[in-house]
Formats: sequence, structure tokens, C-alpha cells
Amino acid sequence: MRVIHGIWARGMLCLWGEDPALPQTCPLPPREGRPAPHPFACQAAELADLLSALPAPAGEAARKAVDDELTLQLPSAGNGPLASPELIRPDASPPGSARQGRVTLASWRVPVLACTPAAALD
Repeated sequence: MRVIHGIWARGMLCLWGEDPALPQTCPLPPREGRPAPHPFACQAAELADLLSALPAPAGEAARKAVDDELTLQLPSAGNGPLASPELIRPDASPPGSARQGRVTLASWRVPVLACTPAAALD
């Protein structure tokens, strides 16, 4: 089960999702001055496929949405962002066991589907 998030940015509704099948942490540290890609964010095309299966008008809006990317400040620990509490991972690790260290805000690049205001209103 994926968790879908929405944020209003750049005058559009931007949707992004978390995929429990993807790794929790980044294999490589971010380059200087450039945030790392979110390790378990859904690709925009995958998210579009999932959402386009919804009945109109939501499915129609997903089909009209454009792929984009945002940099978000997300709670993080160790070398990865923290998962949403609703994200259920297949390994079902005990809460807190996968992360070490202090929780801070860090920048992560996430693929998004951007919907126009009219499509978002529908």
C-alpha cells in the first residue's frame, strides 16, 4: 500500500507518494548543495497510473497532470527520510528500529504529479 501526499506549490496541487517496497535509506550521500532523491518516493508515472484508475474527476485529473520534481523539507534520521506512520513495510520492523540518530529536517527531491488549480478543484 502506498501513501499519497499533496502539497500546494508553484500554483499547482502536487501529489507524491511513498512506496514501501523501495529502500528506506539513500545508498549515496547527497552531493554538496543538491538534495538527494527521496529513496522510497514513487515515480511520477507510477503514481499517475495508480491515480488514473480512480473514478472521474480524480482519475481524469491524474491523466492530465504533468511530471515534475520538488525539494521538500522532511523529518529525517540517519541517511534517510522518516516514513509516514501510515506506510506499512513488508518486513514489519519494530517502530524506531530502522533509524538511528537525532531526527532533523533535511531536503529531499521527490517526483510529483502537478495538477492545475481547475483539475485540483474537481
